[in-house]
Amino acid sequence: MPAITPIIILLALPLALTDTYPVCPKPTILTVTKNYQTLMDLEMFGEATSKPYTFPKKMKYSTRFMLDLYNILSTEAEESVNRPKRYSYYHSRLRDDEIVTAGISDEIVSMNSLSKKGVSVGQKQKLLFSMKEIPNDAKAIGAELKIYQKAVPNTMRAFTILVYRQYRKGPMKNSHKFMKKISEKSSSTSYTGWLSIDVTRTYRTWLKNRTETEALFVTAQLLDVQDDEIHPTTLGVVFHCPHKENEPFIVAFLRAPNDLHSRIPRHIMQPLSKPLSFEQMLLSNDEKCSVHKLKVNFKELGWHDFVIAPKTYTTGYCRGTCDFPIKNSGTNHALVQSLMQVTFPDLIPKPACAPMETSHLSVLFKGEFNTVLKNYKGMVVHSCKCQ
Repeated sequence: MPAITPIIILLALPLALTDTYPVCPKPTILTVTKNYQTLMDLEMFGEATSKPYTFPKKMKYSTRFMLDLYNILSTEAEESVNRPKRYSYYHSRLRDDEIVTAGISDEIVSMNSLSKKGVSVGQKQKLLFSMKEIPNDAKAIGAELKIYQKAVPNTMRAFTILVYRQYRKGPMKNSHKFMKKISEKSSSTSYTGWLSIDVTRTYRTWLKNRTETEALFVTAQLLDVQDDEIHPTTLGVVFHCPHKENEPFIVAFLRAPNDLHSRIPRHIMQPLSKPLSFEQMLLSNDEKCSVHKLKVNFKELGWHDFVIAPKTYTTGYCRGTCDFPIKNSGTNHALVQSLMQVTFPDLIPKPACAPMETSHLSVLFKGEFNTVLKNYKGMVVHSCKCQ
């Protein structure tokens, strides 16, 4: 009898519906060849010893996302004062609409999930977020839930990610809880990358009805099995990682108050006792109002524990006299006030040398639970006039 040659047939087995969590993908190493000193100096990533700069593997994507936004906003601010464009490199990792929305936001917050591994309600994964550090009078321009998905080998299944929020029917705390679907996103088991799910309407509800924490519930549904929910982890969705870099987070774009006091701890607001130098105390009587260069170092102010970037920035300060006649160094009002001051020296003060042209500064903060990118207006002084 002729020999029988065995034939091996590879079958595309259906996806097993298990309760195990997928292996977390290895974190990607972010290599930057640009000499961007502010980014290099971030204490949270340690000091780089040689070029190109390579950051540690255990960097949360939410932090990287905020750093990219910070770099872009900082670059655009530099371009607005006729400086060369340097960091368009960061645009490639963000969507155009994210960059546009960031540009019109007063504050951007990334909120990492506080939920521990395995906290589920049936087939829904619970994600908990802290609202404690969000300004009370903030208004949401937009908000997205970002979830990482890892492709499942040897499978090809289309599915929908469903996001729910929990609410009560009735004012009483013991009233029955209900689940309401707020958003959804289509995907497949062959995809690897981040999924962005719009949660703007729900986030606005959170801002209106304030509590310390809020929760979302995430589940999935196979397209060919319409009625049954399946836990997203069986489809490659990552909720928990030992190195935490690909865990879910919410990014919220906000309209918020533009005062610096709201983000600075109270004990930091005490001025450091440092005597002025002779040069700082000496002010010539004939020096006219003008702008002088000033380099601000947040570590010297005692702010380095919560300011991630920039570590330093260059601005200006105004110094000089506003004596009559002011001529071209002041506003029309200052010219009139200086004339009135000469006429009535005991009643009218001299005009003051003050900032005339300013620009905003993007500052990246780290809070107890969230990371905040704030665009502060009037932080960088470019010119001064008598006012």
